[in-house]
Amino acid sequence: MKIVAELELPELSVWYHIVGAFEGGSNYWLDYVEVPNKVHEKLKKAKFAGYVDENGERRTTDEWYPEVNDTDDLSELREKKLYVYTSQLPFLGGEVILKEKEPYNHNPKPLNEETVKKGLELMAKETPRHFDDLYSETGDSTTSDVFLQLCVFGKVIYG
Repeated sequence: MKIVAELELPELSVWYHIVGAFEGGSNYWLDYVEVPNKVHEKLKKAKFAGYVDENGERRTTDEWYPEVNDTDDLSELREKKLYVYTSQLPFLGGEVILKEKEPYNHNPKPLNEETVKKGLELMAKETPRHFDDLYSETGDSTTSDVFLQLCVFGKVIYG
C-alpha cells in the first residue's frame, strides 16, 4: 500500500535550513554564494544603517535596517521588494548561485523557489529521517546540508 500525503511547511522553517547550510552545515564544500545581476531587476538589498548613529550612539537591532520592520518577515520583504540576506532570495522570487570549493565542480543548479520545492520533495522521498527532522523543527547542520545538496544537486554527494 502506498500513502501520499500533502504537508504544509512554514516557509520560515524552510528558510532557516538554508541559513543553517550557508552558515555552517555546508561550509566544507560551499565556498561562496553569488547573486546574479538579474535579481537586482526585481529585488533591492535593504540599506544597512550601521551599528552606530551619527552621534556615535549604538543603534538597537531594529534600527539597523530602517526600511523593514522585521528582517525575517519574508512577506514584508516580498511586498517591499527588498532582501536583507542572500539566503532569502529564493523565497522572494530571486535566486542565488552556489560556488563549490576547489577542486569540486559538480555544477550546482541555481537555488530558487523551484529548486527549493524540488529539494523538499526529494528529501521526503530519499532521506525521510532528515525530512522528519526538518518538518518537526529538530534538524541540525546535517539536516540543512542534506537539504541544500538535494536542492542544487538533486542528490547527496558530500558527507
